[in-house]
Amino acid sequence: MSFISEINFKGVGISFGEFVEVTLGPGDDPADFAVSAYRNTGALHTNAGISGGQVTLAGLSGTPDPDNGAYTIYVIPVGIRNANSDVDEGSGVELTDISAGGGVISF
Repeated sequence: MSFISEINFKGVGISFGEFVEVTLGPGDDPADFAVSAYRNTGALHTNAGISGGQVTLAGLSGTPDPDNGAYTIYVIPVGIRNANSDVDEGSGVELTDISAGGGVISF
């Protein structure tokens, strides 16, 4: 069972440590999951810290959850705003199962 486990935003951009954290459960394949950043218009935000606006977790290094080693945590640096997006911060983050039959898990 995969899920967005944390969104850290300080209102000042990726250079100040903003990120989204995704947790994958036992048996989840990182190649099946992608994280995307969006502008308030609904378009992918390609300057919020995720190259091209979307990243597959298979291309990232995960860390075992310290409380339950069966789960793996991925931290994706991304600029996030709680308002309309700007030059380097998105207004939305999405976790998607990109495998056959998958779909949006959380937005």
